[in-house]
Amino acid sequence: MNNKTDTSIRKNAVYNVIKTCVSIVFPLITFPYIYRTLSTVSYGAYTFSHSISSYIALLAGLGISNYARREGARVREDEKAIKEFSNEIFTINLLSTLFAYLVLLVLSFFWSKLETYRVIVLILSLSTLFTTIGTDWINVIYEDYGYITKRSLACHVISLILMFLIVRKPEDVIPYSFVSVSGTVFANALNFFYVRKKYGISPKPVLNKAMIRHMRPILVLFMSAIVTVIYVNSDVTILGILKTETDVAIYGAAAKIYSVIKQMINSIVVVTIPRISLYVLKKKDEEIKNIVGETFEAVSILIVPAATGLAILSRHILMVLSGGKYSDAEMPLIILSIALIFSTLGNVNVNAILIPHRKENSTFILLAASALINIILNILLIPRFNYTVAAVTTLISEMIVCSFGAIMARRIIKVSIIRQLLISAVGGVIVTGCCLLFKYLFANNLLIIICSVFTSVTAYLIFLLIIKNNIVHRLFVSKVVKKFSRSTK
Repeated sequence: MNNKTDTSIRKNAVYNVIKTCVSIVFPLITFPYIYRTLSTVSYGAYTFSHSISSYIALLAGLGISNYARREGARVREDEKAIKEFSNEIFTINLLSTLFAYLVLLVLSFFWSKLETYRVIVLILSLSTLFTTIGTDWINVIYEDYGYITKRSLACHVISLILMFLIVRKPEDVIPYSFVSVSGTVFANALNFFYVRKKYGISPKPVLNKAMIRHMRPILVLFMSAIVTVIYVNSDVTILGILKTETDVAIYGAAAKIYSVIKQMINSIVVVTIPRISLYVLKKKDEEIKNIVGETFEAVSILIVPAATGLAILSRHILMVLSGGKYSDAEMPLIILSIALIFSTLGNVNVNAILIPHRKENSTFILLAASALINIILNILLIPRFNYTVAAVTTLISEMIVCSFGAIMARRIIKVSIIRQLLISAVGGVIVTGCCLLFKYLFANNLLIIICSVFTSVTAYLIFLLIIKNNIVHRLFVSKVVKKFSRSTK
């Protein structure tokens, strides 16, 4: 992999991590306010409604985003081909969105359980409509992560301001629903104009026979996305049906924190998909192996320290975010922190290896088996136990995807990550020592978290520099050396 390519992928990864960190920082600001402002019943209603709207979003998305990223990258250098491709994908997305809204309309009026949440679900579904209109997958095809990151930051600021202005009372679940989708609405409204100006692409509805060739892989990716959402959201949905809104709210608090950390680490993987897809087309096997190897190395050195810190500080994090309102979510969060390790490794195998190599059939079978096991376990165990078992079923699902995904991926590319995992384990020990030290020294939850994170990151970074880790050396040491060399000339 040449230096220019290597640098651009790292730059995109940094942008995407920043974007995800923004998505983390703002919830860290909003969660405490929302947890304290909304009642547990209101937040439980929002959580359940969000789980339903996610299914509608999935139906509208139809696996199109993943397909567009992969196949669009293959034709992006051909102006005519990319415009035709964009029109065809946009048309398919419009039709799937229309169908999704028809399903939502039927559910809203004929499912009695949903009647109470109808307004909230309809509000949350606005993000689905604007996601289709925004065609953000065009930016991803061109790896325009700089713009995506800046736009995300601006829209989060707007959402934050709106939250403090209109969410003021325990029953303000409807205003909060508007706020929660405002960032997506603003971002995609901006993107509607941006892609036309930046790339000269104006997606419009078309009907032609060429669209048919897209349907089979899109539907397979769609089925894979369905089963993924099922094993991610089925615990919340089944809790909402079989238990109380309070149970949903407590587990939802743990799941939200887990999801945020998971997204941050997985953001490193997302940026590699267009590039790997392009290299698969051009049969650049060595470059593909280098990118996959670096991706595994980047996520491997992060996952154990991140999971360890999340588990040890789980109670303190919940206390800071909710003021003790959701302290019962501690055990689910600890279990989900373990799931984080398997989830991250599984994500690399699936999204950085199997999907770019057009192994969507194998991916679907793997995810379907995992989702089925997750649903069966949730139905059997949730009525007999509490919300904690929902975290256990998620852990089992992530372990299945990780294990069998690794077996499938190794048939395509063999990359050893044993050394990286050993380094990550040392990082876990460092994090454990730092966290336990500050838990012993201080009583203030926020102070414990800040000191533990700062000291852990610093100590682990020093360790990585000492052992001359490739990722850290390229990010820090090489830049310092270059700057020093330039200054001495």
